Amino acid sequence: MPTPENQDVSTLQPPLGDVFTPVFYSAIQIANHFIERGINENIKITLIHLLKLTYISHGVHLALRDSEGLFTEQVEAWKYGPVIPSVFFAFRHHVTFNHATFNITIPESPDRYESIEDAEDINILDLIWGKYAACTGPQLIEVTHQKGTPWHDIWYKEDGQYRRSVVIPNEKIKAYYREMLLD
Repeated sequence: MPTPENQDVSTLQPPLGDVFTPVFYSAIQIANHFIERGINENIKITLIHLLKLTYISHGVHLALRDSEGLFTEQVEAWKYGPVIPSVFFAFRHHVTFNHATFNITIPESPDRYESIEDAEDINILDLIWGKYAACTGPQLIEVTHQKGTPWHDIWYKEDGQYRRSVVIPNEKIKAYYREMLLD
């Protein structure tokens, strides 16, 4: 039986006929989940990891659970990709810059928030962790910046590059991840 770490996210299908009661978290709760996984597994987590893993988890959740989202915050198209501002602003001052490697690292004592309780939500987070935790920051940027991604469409096709804090609609994120998961 595949474990969350080795299960291919692209093989998952949206649940059919399940009754889904939405549970909303803060995006910071989701980021903290990944920080704790990194600490527990001795995997270095960067600010880029937090932003991208939280975003991808939100997209997969929208698609698989046919939900309104994993969290209530809006995702915005910034110059360097999709960003959940609350995560960026919560962790940008808790990072240290290493000039030798150009990595931003999160200290090992993140603020604690309520943990994720829903088993299916945890499964989605574990699947995303298993697929992307070992990726470098540039690899994660490549995943979220590809042509046809919600960020790319907003940034280039809808002139997001000329405006500040352009929201990437959940409907666009859901459609993209649903298509990606069904391919």
